[in-house]
Amino acid sequence: MTGTAFRRTGAALCLISGMALSGCSFAPDYNRPAMDIPETWSKAPYSLPMATRSLEVQWWKRFNDPVLDKLVEEALLHNQNLAAAVARVDQARAYLGLARADYFPTLSGSGSAGRARVTEGDIAAGTAISEILKNPSIAPDRVNNSFSLGLQAVWEMDLWGRVRNSTAAAREQLLASEAGQRGVVLSLAGQTASAYISLRSYDAQLAIAKRTLASREEALKIYRARFDEGLISELDFLRAKTEVDSVRASLYTAQYQVATAESALMVLTGRSPRDIFETSPERGLELDAMPSAPQLPVGMPSDLLERRPDLIAAEAQLKAANFKIGAARAEWFPSISLTGQLGTQSSELDHLFESATNIWNIGGGINLPILTFGRISSNVKASEAAQREAAASYVLAVQQAFQEVRDALTIQDRTVYVVRALNDSVNSLRKATDLARLRYDNGYASYLDVLDAERSLFEAEIQLASTRAAHLTSIINVCMALGGGWEDDSRPAAPAAKVSPGA
Repeated sequence: MTGTAFRRTGAALCLISGMALSGCSFAPDYNRPAMDIPETWSKAPYSLPMATRSLEVQWWKRFNDPVLDKLVEEALLHNQNLAAAVARVDQARAYLGLARADYFPTLSGSGSAGRARVTEGDIAAGTAISEILKNPSIAPDRVNNSFSLGLQAVWEMDLWGRVRNSTAAAREQLLASEAGQRGVVLSLAGQTASAYISLRSYDAQLAIAKRTLASREEALKIYRARFDEGLISELDFLRAKTEVDSVRASLYTAQYQVATAESALMVLTGRSPRDIFETSPERGLELDAMPSAPQLPVGMPSDLLERRPDLIAAEAQLKAANFKIGAARAEWFPSISLTGQLGTQSSELDHLFESATNIWNIGGGINLPILTFGRISSNVKASEAAQREAAASYVLAVQQAFQEVRDALTIQDRTVYVVRALNDSVNSLRKATDLARLRYDNGYASYLDVLDAERSLFEAEIQLASTRAAHLTSIINVCMALGGGWEDDSRPAAPAAKVSPGA
């Protein structure tokens, strides 16, 4: 092949490449689904004070608990759900590379070696005529060798945007997978923090049950002695014993709740089966030592669409579905491919690159669908339906996101007051219990008054511990609903006041 021929061929390939790259696309124009987004957070059920803050990725550190920080970091390193999410990102990246490969020609190599002998009888019978025509060097009654090497290239021109749309769809799916991975990180941190808060809540309830049981067992000893001396009735003694048994049942309940909370937290942090069965997680701050609720960050609600990983992933899937429609529609049109071959052939292996025969050819082909019995149209309809499904899923994801924000903000705001009210109630009940015991000891009240006061105090203390956990969990839910935490310009709010131990 002469230099002039090579230059002409190269120019022709460049021209065709330009035509392919500037080809049309049948993907519909993308427009984010229109939705009525609220203008400000102040339209939430309870208006919260605002301050200027920015996104904080490690939002769990606002609780100022080193043990919690360590557990979350351990979960992000060893949790298997996150490992699976990372693997999904790697798969999506590989599929993008696979789609991009269609931009380039497929280059393959071939080689062959043969040895044949043709006799005069074979020639007379006409059995080797074709071989002789192909290779005139073959002579009768002579062993002939044949060696060849070649390169073949095939390239499909992307005139209708099939490859570009498929590549764009794969790119959006990679973005969706990466957003999904960030969503797993956000969810995993939230689950770990919530599990830790639940564990500390059960620890507090267990401590309350132990303290109350010890107090009532001591009181029961006194009542037994009084009963033996005839100072109190058997009814009062049995009532005291019943209360001891009731608190003991609550103690056992708290013990298995602590155990199940421990195992759940260890699974989240990726502990081994031996550790899950034989060890316990570390403990840090008490619930009432953790910071109280932060203020709501300033920002437009539409920011949710840009920062929540699940919404980013849903929109990327919608864009990918758009591009897949273009790829499906391109199948209606002819596909044009170019082929080329370059090789060498010789009868002697040693002379394959010296005195060999050069072989080359350039060609093209066209493939036009004529009768597909609805395959292409069905694929287009399926792609369009998938796009509508992705659009509906995106709108639903946005609706659920705003629901989660509304619920989280409302619960966070109201549980502050619930904790305060229960804390005041516990303090009042402690005073009432002390007064009921004093009145009973001096003969001014029945033992039933003492039991009612003690029972109410115990239930209020358990409820307070549970509500404190719900309040702290609501902070976690706000951070997750907003797609992350925020940096406070001011110092963390003071922790809730501790309640002094009682019976």
